[in-house]
Amino acid sequence: MARIRGRQLANVYEVLINSVAAMPELPTQKIDELVRDYFRDLWAEAEEAAFLLPLDPKVDLRHEAESLDENRAEAESEAGSRRYSNLTQIQIQDILDRAGISLPPRTAESYHRMAVGVLRARAEQARILQAMLRGRYAEAVPYDPLFKEISSPGMRPIDGEPTEQRSVAVLVERYCSQKQKEKAWVHKTYLDNVRVLGWFKDVVGADRAIESVTLDHVREFRDVVQEIPKSFAITKAYQGMSVVQVVKSAGSGAAISVLTARKYFDNLKAFLKWCVDEGYLDKAPVGGLSVKGKASPEAARLPFTKVELKKLFSSPQYVGHLSASRRSDPGSMIQKDGKYWIPLVALFTGLRLGEIVQLRCADINVADPVPQIAVRWDEEGKNQIKTDSSVRVVPLHPVLIDIGFREFASGRQKADPKGRVFHEIEPGKDGYHSHNFSKYFARYLDKIGLKHPKLTFHSFRHNMADALRNAGVEEIRIKAILGHSDTSVTGGYGLGYQAEVLYADVKKIEYSIEFDHLKG
Repeated sequence: MARIRGRQLANVYEVLINSVAAMPELPTQKIDELVRDYFRDLWAEAEEAAFLLPLDPKVDLRHEAESLDENRAEAESEAGSRRYSNLTQIQIQDILDRAGISLPPRTAESYHRMAVGVLRARAEQARILQAMLRGRYAEAVPYDPLFKEISSPGMRPIDGEPTEQRSVAVLVERYCSQKQKEKAWVHKTYLDNVRVLGWFKDVVGADRAIESVTLDHVREFRDVVQEIPKSFAITKAYQGMSVVQVVKSAGSGAAISVLTARKYFDNLKAFLKWCVDEGYLDKAPVGGLSVKGKASPEAARLPFTKVELKKLFSSPQYVGHLSASRRSDPGSMIQKDGKYWIPLVALFTGLRLGEIVQLRCADINVADPVPQIAVRWDEEGKNQIKTDSSVRVVPLHPVLIDIGFREFASGRQKADPKGRVFHEIEPGKDGYHSHNFSKYFARYLDKIGLKHPKLTFHSFRHNMADALRNAGVEEIRIKAILGHSDTSVTGGYGLGYQAEVLYADVKKIEYSIEFDHLKG
């Protein structure tokens, strides 16, 4: 390493002194006070995480606890090197902004003291949460001298709080819990709402009384949501940031789509409406706010063309593949399992992927004169049913019966009457059986030369919808088959169309390609 000469060193010191002299240093006492307040918030978050994580059966507590070692080590390493990450810099800015204090130069001693304090707080939070997840509550107290005099803030109360204490955090928790108990949401919808309403807490403040939420707060949330960068959830640089920090850090990069932003904003509006229904608000402070703009045509999914369908159903998976694990390579094996049947079922029924992969043997009736699939809740309400209108009966197209689906379903029913039809399709990390199959299908399309950004498994629903329209089926019955809601005056009355009526419609559809090679 080259040695710095005395004159050069003097010049460096002169630059540093001049830059710091332009702004007075923050008092050490004030810095420590701000950092302690920051740590109290982190500790409260740790208390909440320690309470909620064990309630989720999909969470691996051991893995969660072990991963906190890495969080702590990263914070300590950063503090030692004084090479502060974007996350640390944004957190410093946020702390000072809330206190109404201007940010000191990064060369100032007060800036470094603040940065080290923030990192010490994050390291302590990781250690305390790890201790709680491992049941070592005697160790779940601050060891760092900077925070040793602070007592546990505890998580924010969920039940039993005074009636006048109606904070956003408490009501978000109550809202999500109630929807979950009522089985009004599938698990993915629950997680989406927890995440989106967590952003709302970031924007307005978790402790804010719901009555004090104004139209300005809702407008701010809408504006923040529209600026969320694409792929923010899987971008490492954004991990640990609040949504406000993410938006500030992202700058002018590509944001999420209009449709996604609108969905997120609708989540908030639904929560505020619930607050009105439950008597926490007299009126939702939404006014005429909405997410404006048109969906990008590039984002729309397309149906498979006739040529693409022919190529797919004449590919090795359907006419002969090398092995069960190499289905895109030509061979002599034809394994008629879930990977074989699920695309065919989707094409001729229009069912969503989640609806197909979760089917139980009892949901399929191939003995009836009108063979049919019932899309319904199971006894425990675990099935992925998007909305109440998604509960329906869908007749099976004659082509499915001709190519052997009746025999396949009957065989599964005899082998395991109470089991899943496509039992070999394992759930993904998110707990959904559709997760792994969706990835498999995308890879398969790529391998057989059908990769296209607008072609996904959901394209089969577009094929079915177009085929029904081309066959002259009325829109109201297309909605019944596809599981879309009927918003007409009479739509909420009765039990819906009988299977025989819909069967007459389903039989009309055709795709102008041959499926005879799939028989036998």
